[in-house]
Amino acid sequence: EEAMGQQQLLLLVLGIVLVGVAVVIAIEDFDIKRKQARSDGEHVKMVDLASMAQAWKARPALMGGGLSNNPADFSAFKVEVLGLKPTGTHGRIAYVDIPGAGCFKFFPSNSELRINALNETCTQGSWTKGIIIKGTRPEDISWDYR
Repeated sequence: EEAMGQQQLLLLVLGIVLVGVAVVIAIEDFDIKRKQARSDGEHVKMVDLASMAQAWKARPALMGGGLSNNPADFSAFKVEVLGLKPTGTHGRIAYVDIPGAGCFKFFPSNSELRINALNETCTQGSWTKGIIIKGTRPEDISWDYR
C-alpha cells in the first residue's frame, strides 16, 4: 500500500513537470509568433508609407505634392504630407509611432527617401529593416536589412 502511494505521488510530480514544460514551450512559441506578426505588420505598413510617399512625390506642387524635375528628390518631404503627426525627433529626424503598426523614422534627402522600422520603444539606431524610395515607380523601391 505504501509503494502504491509513492507511485501515485511520483506520477503526480511527473504530470506537474510535464505540464510545466508544456507551458514554458507554449509561452516561448507565443513570443516568437508575436514578434513575427509585428515584423509582418511593419513590412505591410512600410510598403503603404512608401506608396503614399510616391503618390505625394508624383503630385504637382500646386496640389500639395512634391513633383520636381528630379523624381528622386524627396528633400521637401515631411511626415505631415502623409497625414501623420511626428511622435518625436532624433535630432532633426522625425519618427512616427503608429499604434498597432510600428515605429518608423523618415530620412528625406535630394536622392531618396528612406524609412526605417525602429523597435517597440522607438529607440534611436534600433532599426532592423528599411525601405528606400528613389522615385515614383514600383521598381524605385528597395529593402535594406541588418
